[in-house]
Amino acid sequence: MENRPVLIYADAVTPRLKYAVRLLLETVLRIPSGITADREEFARYEGPKISYGKEKFAQAFHIIPSGLLSETGLRNFLPVADVVEGMPVLFPAKDADGCFDVFSAAFYLVTRYEEYLAFHPDQHGRFPATESMLYRQGWLGRPLVNEWALWLASKLASVFPDFSFNEPPYQCIPTIDVDSAFAYCHKGFFRNLGGAVRDVFLNRKPGLSERIACLTGKKEDPFYTFEWIHQIHSRFRISARWFFLLGRYGRYDKNISPVHPAMQKILQDCAANGSVGIHPSYHSFGSEQKMRREKELAESVLRQSVTMSRQHFLRMRFPETFRNLIRIGIREDYSLGYSTHPGFRAGITTPFLFYDLLREETTGLMLYPFAFMDRTFYGPDGKVTEKAAEIAGNIIQSVQRVKGTLIFIFHNETFAGPGKEWRDFYQKILALAINPSNDQASGT
Repeated sequence: MENRPVLIYADAVTPRLKYAVRLLLETVLRIPSGITADREEFARYEGPKISYGKEKFAQAFHIIPSGLLSETGLRNFLPVADVVEGMPVLFPAKDADGCFDVFSAAFYLVTRYEEYLAFHPDQHGRFPATESMLYRQGWLGRPLVNEWALWLASKLASVFPDFSFNEPPYQCIPTIDVDSAFAYCHKGFFRNLGGAVRDVFLNRKPGLSERIACLTGKKEDPFYTFEWIHQIHSRFRISARWFFLLGRYGRYDKNISPVHPAMQKILQDCAANGSVGIHPSYHSFGSEQKMRREKELAESVLRQSVTMSRQHFLRMRFPETFRNLIRIGIREDYSLGYSTHPGFRAGITTPFLFYDLLREETTGLMLYPFAFMDRTFYGPDGKVTEKAAEIAGNIIQSVQRVKGTLIFIFHNETFAGPGKEWRDFYQKILALAINPSNDQASGT
């Protein structure tokens, strides 16, 4: 019975059910699946099968639906949360082989259902981690959808002794955001003059001295850490995915122009050492036209198609942001996570297709959720917080346990300055992320 598809019976085969089944079985577990509303076909099938309905079938694993996957549109509700068999669950159910509706639970988290509803945004219009159900339940640090998928596989194995599957491979994808390629150099006379005036006014003598040294060629710009990053990735035999801010100058968009030769060289070097995507500017939020322009700028410099993106400041709105990305030709987005809290915004650590809840359709846009970023671990003095290694280590190990895809974010300027602290921290993260047997990064 090895490698036989799992067949699911449902009274009605809806777009939501199709998505949830494929997500858990095919995307996470890499098990082929099928869905039918034909009772006779289901009864004849001799492979592993799940009855998804009120009626329990003989020789089938039974899950009672919550009703969410039969609905269309949105309603303002919170699913019931519980802990069953020591596992956090949503939509608990009695009198079934499955103690909860695993398909509805996964669908609710991964589609970001709650982010379509009214919420209290932060100062940048973002959905705060503290508003999320996972945070309020204390479950944000667990890749629950992956855990649920493995739970389902174990239940199927207990009902169908010949059932087996190949565990998906664990992966690590480091990503680097380039908001400011340089602290001082190539920013022009007026921007540097304004910066120097601020240094004097705020009595930042070290900053003024460093600015002058960099502009006169006596010192390398502190934000220019690209060669060091490339060397580290080469040493660990891993390549990064880079996201460049290419929007026009503004309060939150402070990179140098993408047409500047220095910026073009960095873009080309990063593409040669990894892959490059856009980092749609703060100013482009909500504007398909501005996002398209920034994508075309990147493509003109690299002379190749650009299909990856991550939102600057992680500003996104469901579903508009993702519809815009699809329209401009983006195939992969890496924005799903929180800058303030480590963990799993969608409860999952495997890339998955974006489902548009308002159109009730599965799109071709792949979402790559990240688990943590450098900003999360910034202390008041700009140094790594005391428990950063322990927290990051726990997150990394939780991804490795479920054979997920670990994605994290750092910035080139994070590694600036004379101190080695952030550089050491990054190397510890890579050591643990790439070699699960290495315990030094977890603080143990």
